[in-house]
Amino acid sequence: MLLYHALRLRRGVTQETMAQHLKITSQAVSKWERGTALPDIGMFPALSAYFGVSIDELFSMSDETRMERIQNMLWEVRFCNPADIENERLFLIEKARREPENSEPYELLANLELHLAKEHCSMAEEYALEAMSRNPASGKGIAALANAMGGRHVDPRNNTHNALIDRYKRHIARYPRAENTYSWLIEQLLDDGRLDEAHKYFDAYAELDDGYYMLMLRIKLTFARGERQTANELLR
Repeated sequence: MLLYHALRLRRGVTQETMAQHLKITSQAVSKWERGTALPDIGMFPALSAYFGVSIDELFSMSDETRMERIQNMLWEVRFCNPADIENERLFLIEKARREPENSEPYELLANLELHLAKEHCSMAEEYALEAMSRNPASGKGIAALANAMGGRHVDPRNNTHNALIDRYKRHIARYPRAENTYSWLIEQLLDDGRLDEAHKYFDAYAELDDGYYMLMLRIKLTFARGERQTANELLR
């Protein structure tokens, strides 16, 4: 939330009152305060006059507020402005450098890049569909559509999670008490039909946790092994 949200609350002004004074919609004010949009530059003088602060003071943000704004942007904006993305990327990289023990900047960087990947996949989907409409037998267009929309490849060798499994295994070898990693690793192993390995990591996970996810994984493992009666008993 930007500073003018705090200033508005401090003065007891509603979004509707502020919107009427500035001759805009209350929805626009709400977007500003959630950090999913910024006012047009031409409104800065009116806003600073309304709150009695300088323009620099009006838009100053703490690191915490800026992190919140980035998260809101990733949640609520489908297609982000490239300039905004680059500014936030540089901010997060610098914050990560200053705070080597803080994982949050890298978590946001990962999600920022994933957001961009979704944008690109969405555009790739449209381009692939256009290629297929121009050439219904377009092999490259058909394959591109599957890749853009997370479909399975016609060659089963391309549907495995080997690289991801290897990453998770190495993470567990280094941090054997990283509980959440086990459940993600086991899911990938099950999807690839690697039941013996899945059972091995399930036993290691069981020593760390005995909650809801453990029960779900136990049921999945049992079904995967063809032990349907046991699985059904666990479901009761």
